[in-house]
Amino acid sequence: MQEMLVVAIGVNPRAALPVLLLQEASAQYRVLPVWVGVAEANAIELERQHVPAPRPPTHQLICQVIGSLGRRLDHV
Repeated sequence: MQEMLVVAIGVNPRAALPVLLLQEASAQYRVLPVWVGVAEANAIELERQHVPAPRPPTHQLICQVIGSLGRRLDHV
Protein backbone atom coordinates (compact mmCIF):
# COMPACT_ATOMS: atom_id res chain seq x y z
CA MET A 1 0.00 0.00 0.00
CA GLN A 2 1.36 3.42 -0.96
CA GLU A 3 1.00 6.48 1.24
CA MET A 4 -0.72 9.30 -0.66
CA LEU A 5 -0.88 13.01 0.07
CA VAL A 6 -3.62 15.43 -0.94
CA VAL A 7 -1.97 17.90 -3.32
CA ALA A 8 -4.98 19.93 -4.42
CA ILE A 9 -8.67 19.94 -5.14
CA GLY A 10 -9.62 21.32 -8.53
CA VAL A 11 -12.56 21.29 -10.90
CA ASN A 12 -12.73 19.37 -14.15
CA PRO A 13 -13.75 22.10 -16.64
CA ARG A 14 -15.52 19.68 -19.01
CA ALA A 15 -17.75 18.02 -16.43
CA ALA A 16 -17.72 20.76 -13.74
CA LEU A 17 -16.92 18.08 -11.15
CA PRO A 18 -14.34 18.32 -8.34
CA VAL A 19 -11.11 16.37 -8.80
CA LEU A 20 -8.96 15.39 -5.83
CA LEU A 21 -5.26 15.18 -6.75
CA LEU A 22 -3.33 12.61 -4.72
CA GLN A 23 0.46 12.38 -4.89
CA GLU A 24 2.59 9.44 -3.87
CA ALA A 25 4.51 10.40 -0.73
CA SER A 26 7.68 8.74 -2.01
CA ALA A 27 7.55 10.00 -5.63
CA GLN A 28 6.69 13.61 -6.42
CA TYR A 29 6.11 12.96 -10.12
CA ARG A 30 3.25 10.45 -9.70
CA VAL A 31 -0.19 12.02 -9.24
CA LEU A 32 -3.53 10.22 -9.12
CA PRO A 33 -6.71 12.17 -9.99
CA VAL A 34 -9.84 11.03 -8.14
CA TRP A 35 -13.23 12.45 -9.09
CA VAL A 36 -15.32 13.16 -5.99
CA GLY A 37 -18.67 14.72 -5.24
CA VAL A 38 -19.13 18.37 -4.34
CA ALA A 39 -19.96 17.59 -0.69
CA GLU A 40 -16.86 15.39 -0.33
CA ALA A 41 -14.62 18.01 -1.95
CA ASN A 42 -15.97 20.68 0.40
CA ALA A 43 -15.42 18.46 3.45
CA ILE A 44 -11.84 17.66 2.42
CA GLU A 45 -11.02 21.32 1.74
CA LEU A 46 -12.47 22.45 5.08
CA GLU A 47 -10.37 19.82 6.85
CA ARG A 48 -7.23 20.92 4.94
CA GLN A 49 -7.86 24.52 6.06
CA HIS A 50 -8.53 23.41 9.68
CA VAL A 51 -12.01 24.95 9.63
CA PRO A 52 -14.16 23.39 12.36
CA ALA A 53 -17.41 21.84 11.15
CA PRO A 54 -20.68 22.58 12.97
CA ARG A 55 -21.08 18.84 13.57
CA PRO A 56 -18.72 15.88 13.16
CA PRO A 57 -18.47 14.48 9.64
CA THR A 58 -19.54 10.90 8.97
CA HIS A 59 -16.02 9.47 8.99
CA GLN A 60 -15.36 10.90 12.47
CA LEU A 61 -18.65 9.48 13.77
CA ILE A 62 -17.78 6.03 12.41
CA CYS A 63 -14.34 6.21 14.06
CA GLN A 64 -15.97 7.13 17.37
CA VAL A 65 -18.40 4.21 17.09
CA ILE A 66 -15.56 1.79 16.29
CA GLY A 67 -13.54 3.12 19.25
CA SER A 68 -16.48 2.89 21.65
CA LEU A 69 -16.81 -0.79 20.68
CA GLY A 70 -13.20 -1.32 21.75
CA ARG A 71 -11.95 -1.76 18.19
CA ARG A 72 -9.41 0.02 16.04
CA LEU A 73 -9.33 0.82 12.32
CA ASP A 74 -5.87 0.39 10.83
CA HIS A 75 -6.33 0.82 7.08
CA VAL A 76 -8.94 2.18 4.71
